[in-house]
Amino acid sequence: MSFDFNKFQIFQRYTKVLNKSELLTHLYLPWTEEIDLELMFKVKKQLRSTGVCYIPLLELSGDSANINDDQFAKLKNQLKLNYFETHLVMNNQKVVHILKVDDILATNNLDEKISNEFQIPNASVANFWVKVSDLYVLDVDYLGVKDDINNKLVRFMQEEQQRVLFQKWIKTDRQLTYDYFMRSCELEESIYPMCWQGISSKSKHLLIHGETLRKEAVSLRDSQKWKALQEAFESYKNAVMWELNETYVFPLIDSLLRYENCLKEWRSFASSQIEKDSTLKLIEELLSKKTDSIDNFNCFLTFVKDLKSHLFSFKREFTNKLFSEEFLILEKCLEKHEQRIEAFKYQGLCEKVDMLSQLELWVGQVKKDLIRLEPMALKNCTLKLGHILSLINTSSQDNNIFFSLLEIKLERSCSCLDLNDEVKALFEAPKLKVS
Repeated sequence: MSFDFNKFQIFQRYTKVLNKSELLTHLYLPWTEEIDLELMFKVKKQLRSTGVCYIPLLELSGDSANINDDQFAKLKNQLKLNYFETHLVMNNQKVVHILKVDDILATNNLDEKISNEFQIPNASVANFWVKVSDLYVLDVDYLGVKDDINNKLVRFMQEEQQRVLFQKWIKTDRQLTYDYFMRSCELEESIYPMCWQGISSKSKHLLIHGETLRKEAVSLRDSQKWKALQEAFESYKNAVMWELNETYVFPLIDSLLRYENCLKEWRSFASSQIEKDSTLKLIEELLSKKTDSIDNFNCFLTFVKDLKSHLFSFKREFTNKLFSEEFLILEKCLEKHEQRIEAFKYQGLCEKVDMLSQLELWVGQVKKDLIRLEPMALKNCTLKLGHILSLINTSSQDNNIFFSLLEIKLERSCSCLDLNDEVKALFEAPKLKVS
């Protein structure tokens, strides 16, 4: 697959949805200062104001971008499936924005008021417009090295997408300030060099946000310092919680939802116990989308503890019905879930999640007593929390729960070598070429 970053393109990439890879179609649209220097500011303002925005598809020359009938029909059909994401990549060689596409429309089906939202030269000649509902910044060329931002863009357009990318970023103002960019680089290059790409987009954002706050806290004092560190912990905790969902909750729900007969068998199995079983109730809420995820450590520990016996009983229930391909596929998925639950116990994840739960209780108690704490007591609490945060988000596999969790999720080792092995590796590597 080759890309021309100077013209409108339609590109395809594999997306893993419901435990199966689908080849999806996406859009790439470059723009220059001549088209509109403040185009993205206008888009963000419109999204914050109304929740949606319409963008004309134009070539850099100002001509309408061409989409043939087959491509248009394929995009329209893809957009009807609400568990797929369709992306519009916008790039001016300095910053790359990713936008979530909700619809694509021919100009003759567009309201005239909408087409006049932006005063973009030649917008009136556009044959197609895209309706978008969210956006975030993928990368910024802070250092003026165009190849770096282009290489990252190529990777984004080629690599398989593992999960949904959008979490209403426009509301959380996810954008690359310089501090955000620096924390992102530090985490990718120093803490998670072996597994950064395996961490979900939301967890990455929360980790970066938490590290930004932790760094900012160095220059703060007293209650302001505590509040910044407390928010940094909340961000790290939420990142862990989301990755636990990515590894243990979402794959199970996806497996059941993909096949109608399997979902029917699961609900038949669960119906007799659901009233007195909190885990089965939670699974039903996730299946019916009454809740999006598990957001509590204690709730998650109960979920994992009960789930293994439920999966075993469920498999036994439909063993005699293995007459169709979908039941065989589901059985294989359930076996994989059981293996992950075993790994949760034997890799010490249970103890680490419980430890974070205890830390959450302590942080909550200090927050409750904050006004009444004497200055020295507050200082001691702040020092303790700052130190603990530096420990739980390091490259140490013993302290950082992400390494054990990602080894289960990605099914490979994700931890870095220790210092002794790193130094040894320097001399085992091929000799450096010199001119």
